[in-house]
Amino acid sequence: MRITNNRGSTGRPFTTSPGRLSAGDPQGGARAENAKSLPFGLPNSIDLKIWRQLKPYSNRLTRLKVETARKKFRREVESETNKLYIGKRGDANSKAVPNTRLNIILQETNEFLEQQYSIFRDVWLKLGGSESAAFIRTISAMVIQLPFGARTSSFVHAERMRFRRGGGLQPMLSEEHVRKRFENLRTEWRDKLEIKALEWEAEVQGSRLISASQISSPPEGTSPKRGPTRPKPLCFALAVDLVSRNPELTLVQFCRIMDRKAEQFPRSQKYLPPKTWKVASFMEQYRNRSNTVSRFLSDVRKVRNSLGS
Repeated sequence: MRITNNRGSTGRPFTTSPGRLSAGDPQGGARAENAKSLPFGLPNSIDLKIWRQLKPYSNRLTRLKVETARKKFRREVESETNKLYIGKRGDANSKAVPNTRLNIILQETNEFLEQQYSIFRDVWLKLGGSESAAFIRTISAMVIQLPFGARTSSFVHAERMRFRRGGGLQPMLSEEHVRKRFENLRTEWRDKLEIKALEWEAEVQGSRLISASQISSPPEGTSPKRGPTRPKPLCFALAVDLVSRNPELTLVQFCRIMDRKAEQFPRSQKYLPPKTWKVASFMEQYRNRSNTVSRFLSDVRKVRNSLGS
């Protein structure tokens, strides 16, 4: 039996059998032909053309980079967890270990998501694409949001196994508490990337309006005047060199390195953020408006790629 009298949010009737999902939608009957028309937050609010070129199943460069990052993530989690068990041995607070372990997992997951976004962005730039709103929403839906359910279930399962191995004597975090903490991180990333996408859309729209308002025919025999090129800040050349030596830098890592250099050489101006940002450090700008730092680093990567290094 096929359902034809019910309509979804797109106004089109559902045509899938009851209890059966569309092959292209792992979360609930999303249809490929509507991938560009639905609002953000639905499983198919992605640009399928972008995803087909970037998905690890078909892009070997993406797959190898993601696998390397995942192995590093697992090593760091294992190392931090071992340090935790050694440091908290005999702790009177019975819930100190599971709570701290959850905090470690969430912190490492947050950094891993930052690195994943950087990997897909860098590969997309190498393919000739740009960090557009469509790209941001595609990576948010398919790379950042989609695996959160598996990550949460994995931690819950590991917590149950730890509880059973301890004979039921060790405390166990409630599943509700764990899922709430992971959901908070997922929501934080969803909102952060959606804000970033909206800022890109607003910037593109503003640029179009400015370009349209400046179009005018120059007098005969004259050529239109070009405005002076804005000089690059002192930190730009250093950033190009830094990215050339370490192409996999995430935004957070880049900000921390620059700020650490600024502390080591307080008299040097080349480690300070651009004066137009009106902040004292790169991390301060990242916390206030990470999209600005992302655009800065994107320009750095473009210059670095044009140099062929």
